[in-house]
Amino acid sequence: MAFCANCGTEVVGKFCAKCGTAVAAGGPAAPGGYAPQGGGYAPQPQRPQGGYPPPPQGGYAPQGAPPQQGYAPPQGGYAPPQGSYAPPPQGGYPPPPQGGYPAPGTQASGLTDNVAAALSYITIVGIVFLFIEPYNRNRVVRFHAFQSIFFAVATVVIWIAATILSVVLSPIPVVGVIFGVILHLVLWLGILIVWLMLVYKAYNNEQFMLPVIGPMAQKQV
Repeated sequence: MAFCANCGTEVVGKFCAKCGTAVAAGGPAAPGGYAPQGGGYAPQPQRPQGGYPPPPQGGYAPQGAPPQQGYAPPQGGYAPPQGSYAPPPQGGYPPPPQGGYPAPGTQASGLTDNVAAALSYITIVGIVFLFIEPYNRNRVVRFHAFQSIFFAVATVVIWIAATILSVVLSPIPVVGVIFGVILHLVLWLGILIVWLMLVYKAYNNEQFMLPVIGPMAQKQV
């Protein structure tokens, strides 16, 4: 006689007529759900009342398989390792300026020291250079700017003195007038030659110092 391991009903055949549980082969099962194994009764697993729930739609996922939606990367992407090189700015690096970057010793405006020094002998430009950067911090440009200013002042003083002398000699007939004209002409040519020499020396990076005026300019630097 066999009994159902689930409900204990007497079973005729291989399945319980009441709950449908299969009866294990090899002998009768005792009421209460024990089947004889090795001279005794071993407990049999009992089916939950109402049966096992159906498997999920699509079946069970294989063990160790990745999620159905796949691996989602971290939001915002992977962060670069600390200490790596920073990416270039958006739009890339700006191209170099037309003509290339200025060579060493070139001022921000594109003037080299010798050109700025030569331009300093235009008195107004020399005065401006003493008040704007980077020229007011350049010792070479400052020296030539001060020498240009002192030279201009000396020129004015000498010209006024020559004019006064010409006026004093003007009462002398003919000789006074000729002397005044020749004096101003020679003075003008002398000033022009000295000025051109100063510009030439400055452009060639030579620190030419005029008597009296040069040491005064050097002290201002």
